[in-house]
Amino acid sequence: MSKEKNELKIKYKRIEYNNAMYEGNIVDKKMEGEGKLKYENGDKYEGTFKDNKKQGKGIYKYHTGEEYKGDYNLDIKNGKGFFNFNNGFKYEGDIIKNKIQGHGILHYPNKTKYEGEFNNGIKNGAGVFTYVNGDKYEGQFNNNKKIGKWIYYYKNGDKYEDNADSYNKKIFIYSNGDKYEGFIVNGLKEGKGIYFYNNGDKYDGDWKNDKKEGKGDYYYSNGDSYKGDWSEGKKNGKGIFCYKNGDKYEGEWKEDKKEGNGIYFFQNGTRYEGLWKNDKINGKGIGYINDDEKLIFEYSDGVLIRAYEEQKEN
Repeated sequence: MSKEKNELKIKYKRIEYNNAMYEGNIVDKKMEGEGKLKYENGDKYEGTFKDNKKQGKGIYKYHTGEEYKGDYNLDIKNGKGFFNFNNGFKYEGDIIKNKIQGHGILHYPNKTKYEGEFNNGIKNGAGVFTYVNGDKYEGQFNNNKKIGKWIYYYKNGDKYEDNADSYNKKIFIYSNGDKYEGFIVNGLKEGKGIYFYNNGDKYDGDWKNDKKEGKGDYYYSNGDSYKGDWSEGKKNGKGIFCYKNGDKYEGEWKEDKKEGNGIYFFQNGTRYEGLWKNDKINGKGIGYINDDEKLIFEYSDGVLIRAYEEQKEN
C-alpha cells in the first residue's frame, strides 16, 4: 500500500488506510510481523508482514467465500498454497505470482482428484486423474485437453493404453493376463483387433460392439484352429476347423457348434459329407473311403444307425 494513495493514521498497534485497517505488530510505522488486515470490501488477511507487505505464511479470506492459505512474497502469493474455491473445487500445490503454476493437486466436488502440472491455472504437462471408484487416468495434457499417449488403470487391475492424437490401434490389458490390441470405439472393441488369452489362445479378426463379429481366425493353444464367420461372439455361418491331429471340418456353424451341411476330412484321407446338428452328425450322409468307394451313413444325434453301399441304377 503506497503512502501516496493512502493517508496513514497510526494508533497503538493499528494503522488505518483509506480502504483497509491493520491490527498487529508495527515497527517504524510499518506493518511488521504478525497482523490482521481488513479491507472495506470484506476481504481479510491474517498472517505475517515485512516492511509493510505480506511476507511469509498467511490466510486470505475473500468476501466471496473463497480462501487462500499459503506463502506470500512481497505482497504476492508465491510458493506453496491451498485454495478453497466457492464452487467446491480445492487446490493445493505450487503458486507463482498469484497463479496456480507448477505441480499441484486439484480436488473436484465429486471427490475426483487430479495431480500433475499446471500452467496459469490450466492443466498442462503430465498428470494423473484418480476417480472416486478407484480408477486412474495417467497421461499428458495441453490446455486442459488430453494429448499423446495415456493409460487408464481400472480398480480391478485392467489397463487400457491409448493415444489421444491417433485413431490407430489401442491396447487393453486385463487383470487376468488377457490382452487386446486393436480398434476401440466408445470403450468397446470395434473393427479389426487381436485378442490374446492368458491360456495361450488367440483371436485375430473383426469385432463389433465388443464381440467377435464378421471374419476371424481363432488359434487354440493346443494346436487347433478355426477360420470363418462369427456373430455375437460365437462361430456362426461358414468356417473351417482344423484339428492338430490333421482332421478338418469345413461347413456350417451355429452358436459355436457344427450345424447344417459340412464335410469332415480325416487325416487318413477319408471324408464324410452330410448334415450336422448340435455339433453331432445327424441324418444321412456319404462317407468317401477313396475316390472310387463310398458308403451311405445314417446317424441320429451322433449315433450311427446303419451304413450301406449306394445302390447303382441298372
